[in-house]
Amino acid sequence: MKEEEIPDYNIFMMCPQINRHALSELHPDYYFRNCREDELDIWKAFPFDSVSVPVEYEGLMNQIISDSYSKNMDIFFKNTIFACDKKDQPIATCSHWKAYGKINTIHWLKTLKAHAVKGIYRAILSAVMKQFSVHDYPIYLHTQPRSFGVISGNLFRTTHADHDLAGIYARLGSSDSHRSDLRKGRHSCLTQ
Repeated sequence: MKEEEIPDYNIFMMCPQINRHALSELHPDYYFRNCREDELDIWKAFPFDSVSVPVEYEGLMNQIISDSYSKNMDIFFKNTIFACDKKDQPIATCSHWKAYGKINTIHWLKTLKAHAVKGIYRAILSAVMKQFSVHDYPIYLHTQPRSFGVISGNLFRTTHADHDLAGIYARLGSSDSHRSDLRKGRHSCLTQ
């Protein structure tokens, strides 16, 4: 199945505790920093692997920000990080958020396609996971196959490739009872 044929499923995974041996560091050519207020448009464009949000999605992205973050934008910017190149250009992003004020979540994990196989997914996810204490678990990850372009061939691969999101999250401690179904191509844990 080609990436453009993968439906926009919602995939939810849970990490009951972190596996510190699976954490990785960012390559020295890159560094982490928080998303700045003047970079909100850059952040909104990440799901589209673009420098700007396609016109047809601008309203949707603004609605997501309004519904989910607008009352706490200071926390949004504090909890949203960029991996940047030496020119200070964001090449990856990841956010964590206390959904409904109760559930610790990780979302908006995205690396630009040009940088997707450089270990950045794992490093940025590791950086976010390190911010949680043992009392913050479980942590939930929300993702979509099409949004992140990490799926090729089977829905999720079980290799140790850095761009295999399910494998990365599993190595960090994910407990997903449907992982074997996903490896067999079953979509029982996916919802639209």
